[in-house]
This record gives sequence, C-alpha cells and structure tokens, in this order.
Amino acid sequence: MDPVATPNGDAIIAPGTPPGIGRRAMLRLSGPDLIETFSPIFRPRLPDTGSTCLKTRVDIGSDGSTLEVPCIVLASKAPRSFTGEDVVEILLPANPSLLQRVESTLRTRYARRTGVLRPAGPGEFTARAFLGGRLDAASVTGVALAIAADERRGLDAANRWREQGDATEVAAASAALTAAIARLEAGIDFTDEEDVVGCSAGELRVHLDSVRSPLRTIRETMITVTAAGSDRFRVVLAGPPNAGKSSLFNRLVDAERTVAHDRAGTTRDAIEVDVDLDDGFGRIGVTFVDTAGIGATTDPLRDSATDATDQARRTADLELWCVPADEWIEGGERSPSQSTPRLEVVTKSDLAGLPTNPVEALCCSAVSGEGIEDVRRTVAHRAERRAGLGVVSMRLLDDIRRDLEAGLSSIDEAISLLDGIPDDSGPAHPEIVASVAREALDTIGRRFGGHDPESVLELIFGSFCIGK
Repeated sequence: MDPVATPNGDAIIAPGTPPGIGRRAMLRLSGPDLIETFSPIFRPRLPDTGSTCLKTRVDIGSDGSTLEVPCIVLASKAPRSFTGEDVVEILLPANPSLLQRVESTLRTRYARRTGVLRPAGPGEFTARAFLGGRLDAASVTGVALAIAADERRGLDAANRWREQGDATEVAAASAALTAAIARLEAGIDFTDEEDVVGCSAGELRVHLDSVRSPLRTIRETMITVTAAGSDRFRVVLAGPPNAGKSSLFNRLVDAERTVAHDRAGTTRDAIEVDVDLDDGFGRIGVTFVDTAGIGATTDPLRDSATDATDQARRTADLELWCVPADEWIEGGERSPSQSTPRLEVVTKSDLAGLPTNPVEALCCSAVSGEGIEDVRRTVAHRAERRAGLGVVSMRLLDDIRRDLEAGLSSIDEAISLLDGIPDDSGPAHPEIVASVAREALDTIGRRFGGHDPESVLELIFGSFCIGK
C-alpha cells in the first residue's frame, strides 16, 4: 500500500500522554521521511526498514554541543505503520521542559532537511490512517468512542463496536447489497444485452434483510448504552432567602417558571426545568432546580420546603450558591458544608454602588441580564467535565444511532416497494428501489466504510483529542 498523501508533505507531532511531571511521556510523529531524517541524532541509529522498538539516546544538543537523553523509540517505516507514513514514537522522562527541548530539536532538524513538522490537530493521526487505507470508517468510530469515553460504560460501548463483529457483518452485507443493486441498475440501462443478468425481487429482499438484521441489533445496543448514560446534569440554585435565586432561575431557563418577589420565602418547593445549553461544540442537557432559601425562620411551612431543598442539594451535580451583592463578603462562609461541587454566584449586580467583579465568583443580574451568559457557559463547561458516559461519547453514539435509524428507514422503504412481487420476478419500479437502497447504503457507509472521506472527517475526527 502506498503511503498516504498529506497536504504540502507536512509531518505532524503531538504528545501521546497527559501533560505534567511523571515517570514517562511520549511524543508521537507521523509524516514522510521521518526515519531517514532523524536516524542520525539517535545513538544507536533508527533502522530504515520495518518496525523496531529499541533503547537508544537522542541528541538534543545545539551549536555543536552534545546532550544525549535516554529514551525508548518505536519506529515504523511506511507503509507498514498505523498511518501508512513513517511513524516514530519516543518514550522519555515526563519532564515538561525536556519534552519541549526534544520537540524543538525535532522540528528544527526536520525543517532544515525535509519540510514542515507541525503540531497535530485533533484526530489527525487517525484521520491519516483512514485516508491511507489503514483504518475503515467502522474502526475509526470505535477509536473515537474509546477516546471520548470517560467511564467504563463508554469503553464497553467502544469495545462492543470494535470487537463483536457487528461492523464487519454490516460491511459484508452492504457489499453484497451493492453488487445486487449494480446488477439491478445494469438491467435497467442495458435491457438489450444478453449477458446482463438483472436482480430478482427475492434476491433483493434477501440482501436487504441481511443488512437490516445486524443494523437492528446495533441500534438496540446504542439505545441501551445512551439511555444508561443520559442522565441530565443537575444544577441546584441554593442560598439564603431573598438572594435572587428565582429571578436568576427564570433567566437561566428563559421562562417565568417561578414566582420572584422582594419578600423572602416566596419559593416553597424545588422547581425543575430541563434546558439544553450551548458549550461551543454542541448542546448539553442540564436540569436547573430552584429551591427555597436556607436560613432560620418561624414559618411553619418552611420545614417541608427545607427538606425539599436539602434533597435537591444532595442529588445535584453542581450547586450555584447565590448571595446578593449587598450581602457578599469576599472569602466568607457561604453555606453549610456540602459534598456537591459548588459555584459561587453574586446576584443583583445591577444595584448601584455594589462590587461587580468579586474574586472566585460569577457576578450577574437577573434584571439587566449582565453575566447571565457567563453563568450558562460556566455551567455547560462543568457539565461537559462530569464523570459519566462522556459528552463527546454520547454525541458520537447519538450520531451513530441517527445514521442507523436513517439507514433502517430507507431499507424498510425499499423492502416495502417489493411487497406483492414474486421472488423470481423483477421489481415493478427497479429505478425507485435502486435509488432508495442506495440512500440506505450512503447513510450506513458513514459508519461502516464506503462513504467519502470528507464527511467522515467532519463527523468524527474533529471530536478527537490531540495526539490521536
């Protein structure tokens, strides 16, 4: 297989391990002529054939000086590598300054002798593997799910996708259906040719059903997995009475769902509203909960309201502790100790003469709208970091499920067009059947191969992390 073509012959480099000080860190490179270019600065040198793992030292000296750093290198010569290009992975002590020095040495040497070695973009290693024919679309989706998963459920979904053979079964069935459709179309276009064998309704039914059956299995798996990890991020608004919680709540959910009044104690129960927030990459499901104020009171109805507030705080993923600007004391105690992560919010910032930028708190006004978007954006970012199936993983699973639903819908439509037609007869409207079946294959191809690379890049690679 020929090495993958890359724009302008660029090579890419990225860390393959988390940042910070540790025992080991990895730099990963992919591009043309990497091994030939870098072999002289390793002692012993990198071999120029096959794939080799060796203990060596890399010279990061400058101006004729020598400074050798011990390392372990995995060098894979094109085209027998993950991306189809030369791939070099360097394992080093995880010192940030050392990694920066090594990367600078590599980029400088490559620029002087070969071309551009630039930082990799999100998912670019996997994208090059896909474009080079080293991974199909199903494998790419499995890698994407594994990267996106931040809990065991997400990893289980990725492993099922990659290991249980569903993708292979669908790809094989789709290939057989493609061949049948080609014969069907040939029969339409070349009816006068004796050697053209069309496709019967019975054969089409068999091929369509052979694709539909595994798709249904995969769809049910996706529904089960997404349902298990789809609990919305719960955000409770808590604070002393008359802190402006209900007014802020109405602003955040963009509706008048609770009564807001200057008199303390207006809110008697926990009110919930589901909202989808934009985090800059997509929509995040959040449930906002407004609660009664916390504090001493002689109101006999307040006991039940306090119980509801306590329950809401215990089950929340994030607490917005609201304090009006005229009562805010920077660094003061905000509320009874809670295990729930908390975000300090200073409300009523529109009041004249009050501080508008307290330290370690968000400042907002439900009256003027100032700071409301900052609160929404911060909540969305907190929701994205929540331990669970993983926001990106959930999006990918939802994308897969939607594609499967669309593909199944087209297959069902194609099968319905064959209703009442004897197995040994041709379809009554072969051009319509062929068109609908190809719509199904185009949709399925986005996940199982056969679709154009640009669509796959747009759907998947942009969600990857750097170095993958």
